[in-house]
Amino acid sequence: MIKVLQFPAKGGDSVMIQIGNMNILVDGGYTSTYKEYIENFLVNNSIDLDLVICTHYDQDHIGGVLPLIENYPHIQDVWYNGFYELFTCDSNDHLTFIEKRKLKADFSYVWEDSGETQEISRKQGESLSILLKKRDGLIRNSGLELIVADSRPISINKETTITIISPELSDLDYLKKKWEKELEFSLKRKTKTMDDEIIKAFENQQLITSFLSEDLNGTENISLPNNTIEDLLNIETPENDTSIINRAAISFIIDSQGAEFLYCSDSDDRTIEKFLKQRKNNKFVGVKVSHHGSIRNNWDWLDCIESNIFFISTDGIKHENHPSLNVLAKIAKKNPGCAIYFNYFIPKIASFSDMFREELGCNFIFPATSNLEYITIGSSYD
Repeated sequence: MIKVLQFPAKGGDSVMIQIGNMNILVDGGYTSTYKEYIENFLVNNSIDLDLVICTHYDQDHIGGVLPLIENYPHIQDVWYNGFYELFTCDSNDHLTFIEKRKLKADFSYVWEDSGETQEISRKQGESLSILLKKRDGLIRNSGLELIVADSRPISINKETTITIISPELSDLDYLKKKWEKELEFSLKRKTKTMDDEIIKAFENQQLITSFLSEDLNGTENISLPNNTIEDLLNIETPENDTSIINRAAISFIIDSQGAEFLYCSDSDDRTIEKFLKQRKNNKFVGVKVSHHGSIRNNWDWLDCIESNIFFISTDGIKHENHPSLNVLAKIAKKNPGCAIYFNYFIPKIASFSDMFREELGCNFIFPATSNLEYITIGSSYD
């Protein structure tokens, strides 16, 4: 039996997946997500985290993972394609004081988390790679060098496997080369050092790239307030999300005794579609929709799957077009009678709930209370 809980993570992601006695936390939302929800939930329920998956270094996914790794003792395994997984050091090169200052100037990023108090705000330049290295007793990437797309499943226990959809190795190689060029440009020389300032700068560079891509990466707004279902569906194929940060995100399929749950993180539409087309059976007991319901990440791949339950994580505030009505219409049309679970009440989406229910039998399900509750998604697809 698979259970799913979406923490209130504002415009970000943080999801608990429970399979029997096994607990998997995928991302941590913002720092405030951890302090206000995740920490108390873990402590109050005495939860041992068998696996923490940090899908990619984006503020609305990793913000809560940093204090988790710092403070929560009961973690067994962490998946993260970080600096130490991507780069090797074959020299004793060291940065000068001036070079360290240059890196801080070129790759600084100020954490933004609306509503945070000063007491729980993050320290600028904090690095997950460094935190993980300092922490004793953790298994990293289940003993693998990298978490990359592969048709061969990773065994989690006797009854559960995880098959990785993304990232592809070519995406991680692109990310590495892009960083190496930017580092060389900043320092005016090549270096293979593992200096902490380089590691911090690398992760900040990913945050900066993600922030810029939100404004520069294609058109998001297609749906209009008075559209019918058919209008929402009859559009040109949306632009694919070209952000390398999102393409490098870890997406996967959990298989527990034949019940498969599809988790799409922030992966782009083409990558998910390519992987799913290689599979014979794409019936899932549940689907976590990519990138908060963005139209650039969820379109063609939706034609490849069937499910009765879908999950979307967003408060609808950070990006007014998350989730996209076009995406919701496509999900509902392809999967008659399905339920779409949200982790916030979103008035602009709720206003369409009657139309979706009456025309397509699709139910929008918003949180009824402030209590955190698991959604059981069954033991098999029916």
